[in-house]
Amino acid sequence: MRQHLIRNPLLLFAIGAAAASAASCGEGAGGPATANGSATVNGTRITLAHVAAYSTPAIDDPTKKFVSILVSDKPVGEEAFRKNITANPPMPLHVTGSWYMLHRYDKAFEGIYFTLAPDGQISNDGILVGDVDAAFSLARSGALSADLKQDGGRVRGQIKTTRDVQNSGATVALDVTFDAPVVALTKK
Repeated sequence: MRQHLIRNPLLLFAIGAAAASAASCGEGAGGPATANGSATVNGTRITLAHVAAYSTPAIDDPTKKFVSILVSDKPVGEEAFRKNITANPPMPLHVTGSWYMLHRYDKAFEGIYFTLAPDGQISNDGILVGDVDAAFSLARSGALSADLKQDGGRVRGQIKTTRDVQNSGATVALDVTFDAPVVALTKK
């Protein structure tokens, strides 16, 4: 088992991308996906008890993967999630777009997501809480820290903000521990 203490958020996500082509909201290698923590957005505290993450192939090199991870208060229904993804092959914005639609129109959950590029850089992240449906920049805030472990097709660790982060008209604090199996979205 490899264990990393990561202070640089971009390095954290590079390791996460390598470890987890994706993690699902159900059971996988080593058992079910779990999350335990909270996010506070504009003073509203959300308990984060679920994690879902998916990898999608890079258009220019299908062996490279983008990874989109959602931590949320409720599980995201697999059928509803996949119904919103019509592209073939799916791309990262289709994953986060599906989550956006399920939050905004179906009120299915509240949560925070991150998408990692193949090089480990965060290509986007966002908050989906209450009336806030916004791209964000937690990773670029300099206020994100993590302790991440990876092995056996799983990613597990803790991600938290070291201070409140203000952006996109919202103030956000995050502290969540998660453990998730790897699952990939591929062509239909």
